[in-house]
Amino acid sequence: MQKYPPQAFEPLTSFENLQKRIAGPDLVRSVAILDVLICHDGIMFSSWWHKDLPFHLAVLGFYGVMLFFVLSGFLIGTIMLDLLERGTSAKGWAIFLIRRWMRTLPAYYAWLFALLIPLAYFGPYGVTWEEAKRVLPWFLTLTQNLGWPMVSNWYDATWSLCVEEWFYIAFPALLLIPSAISSDSSVK
Repeated sequence: MQKYPPQAFEPLTSFENLQKRIAGPDLVRSVAILDVLICHDGIMFSSWWHKDLPFHLAVLGFYGVMLFFVLSGFLIGTIMLDLLERGTSAKGWAIFLIRRWMRTLPAYYAWLFALLIPLAYFGPYGVTWEEAKRVLPWFLTLTQNLGWPMVSNWYDATWSLCVEEWFYIAFPALLLIPSAISSDSSVK
């Protein structure tokens, strides 16, 4: 069993195999959730009274999402660094990616299609059916925010999931490039 916290001279290993919960990441996650809820629900509640949400509360959504990114980058990054340190094979990296995607993508696609059903049968709620059909390939491939502005405001809350999913692809590639280059130069 891995002991926590690691000593300064020990390599940073992932939190994935720890047997007990760590309060720090849970606290950060709680603060991030509260920030996003205050922003989103505050906008809804303040609109009932025909008021604008004060800026200092509206900006909490941005900070909450950034906290999620930092936390995810730290937790997932340590797993990736651990995989790299162990010299994990391409199959091991593929297993890592599939496990990550199986945690997020089924719910994303289920919700995406759940949003299409009322749009197809009951008409527009924010976008027309033609607009949804035009942008659906972007949403299916999680590329809707690779251009700026996003291809559509329909289901625009997905931008942060897209960033996270592309991080899962790009960061391991960036980690593996130096080791591939160094192994290439040692062969010669």
